Amino acid sequence: NVKCDAPLDSSALPLEHRSVYGPPAQYGPPSHGAEENWPLASPDTPQIKHLQVQCEKTHMRVNIEFDRPFYGMIFSKGFYSDSHCVHMKPGTGHLSATFEIFLNSCGMSSSANHNVAAYGAPTPSGSYVENTIIVQYDPYVQEVWDQARKLRCTWYDFYEKAVTFRPFQVDMLHAVTANFLGDNLQCWMQIQVGKGPWASEVSGIVKIGQTMTMVLAIKDDENKFDMLVRNCVAHDGKRAPIQLVDQYGCVVRPKIMS
Repeated sequence: NVKCDAPLDSSALPLEHRSVYGPPAQYGPPSHGAEENWPLASPDTPQIKHLQVQCEKTHMRVNIEFDRPFYGMIFSKGFYSDSHCVHMKPGTGHLSATFEIFLNSCGMSSSANHNVAAYGAPTPSGSYVENTIIVQYDPYVQEVWDQARKLRCTWYDFYEKAVTFRPFQVDMLHAVTANFLGDNLQCWMQIQVGKGPWASEVSGIVKIGQTMTMVLAIKDDENKFDMLVRNCVAHDGKRAPIQLVDQYGCVVRPKIMS
């Protein structure tokens, strides 16, 4: 005669021994093709309503707003334990936060870290600083619905703009704003009769040999840009253009232009 013991209910065993015996028999064998991961619950967490960055060459000022009180924390990626890089401490319950992140701290990197050229040197591709912040809802545990935001500020150290005009009659160009993350620049051109730059704008046909002034200007709210006029040509649309200023900003025909 063979005597068999009743199946052992592993739920009565310590945790470290349950895997040896498997789940209690009444639950049956695992079904094949079942989901390997538990379904994620939809988190009821505050959402980012507004994220704005004010850019400076050596730091960025960040303003972040939530749609309800936020009790988590905000820190720069990789600097969870550095109190200087925790930009919003946990448990505050604030709706918004404003903080600054400086170059060479909290993992802030710049284009100088990636290019041979010195940071801030004039390049057509511009220069930038960037930092990644982590919005973590639980101050102790990083969860799947936490958010990482890479913030980048870019500047273009010089701008090239082409302006054209017809002989003898020139309409004033409307100011065009070039909006960048770091700069706000306006430029315009005007042809004046007589010695400028405060003379009257040309409004009709002018005499050969009459003194004229070409005025090109920029408006820079922060007074950080200079201006160079180059590759200036005169053209009537029919004949070959006449170069007045070369690519270096030098006058090519001193008899025509001073």
